[in-house]
Amino acid sequence: MEIGNSTVFLLTDFSDHARNACIYAIDLFKNQVNYVLINTFQTREAQVTLINLEEMAFDESMSSLEQEKDWLLRKSKQTDLSIEICSKNGRITDVINSLIPKYDVAVAVVGTKGRSNLESLLIGSNTKNIMRHVKLPVLSIPITAVFNGVKQGVVASEIKAVLGKSTVNRINKWKDFFNLNLKAVTVRGGNSPLSNQEIATIDKIVKQLEIKDFEVEENESVPLGLCKFIAAHDTDLLILIAKHTGFFNRIFHRSVTNEMLGISLMPILILEDN
Repeated sequence: MEIGNSTVFLLTDFSDHARNACIYAIDLFKNQVNYVLINTFQTREAQVTLINLEEMAFDESMSSLEQEKDWLLRKSKQTDLSIEICSKNGRITDVINSLIPKYDVAVAVVGTKGRSNLESLLIGSNTKNIMRHVKLPVLSIPITAVFNGVKQGVVASEIKAVLGKSTVNRINKWKDFFNLNLKAVTVRGGNSPLSNQEIATIDKIVKQLEIKDFEVEENESVPLGLCKFIAAHDTDLLILIAKHTGFFNRIFHRSVTNEMLGISLMPILILEDN
């Protein structure tokens, strides 16, 4: 799947942070992709009612989507944008997964409003839930993010195993599409030397991603280690490899939410690595 001419899902609840994410994504991908602007709603079933609540909610959602689409077209500096609108009843994760077979989807874009763009609410669910249950790469855009180009990227991963083939392909397509200057980093506690297995894994990942730099940041806190590394490397995009093991879970644990402030100002691309 090539990024050009693919589809980008824009998730919206018509909030300021969702709007900012949509505009950022359009500035990022321009008119080289197709967009589907998605809003979901949930209605409770009533045994006896003279009003079809689902139909009313759908009509209201579609009307708001039409207005939002018009706003995006006016606000965007891009021409010839292809924006489809979609409204469905159901949980956002279920709706997105049901739409995936119908499109050649590159990424789902979510806007976040909180202090940390890893724990913010979106359309009745949190970003973490979307990242865990949607079978797509997820691009999280904080409300404070302003598009100024994407040239410097950092891939953050643990080094217990090499990356899966599909993950490597996705990263390389992002690197090629945006002409990213890519570095990789892992964060580990203590000052013990790298094991032979860790050294071999790093060498393999360097070859997989065709990069020169894979650095090890020594820090007991994964979030703080990432913040320190990013601050020193002028990063435009953080790519987190989600294996849902210790490294990833330590980032998303609620107790470290405040520590994520250092990376909450930039977009974060989350890739599932099975």
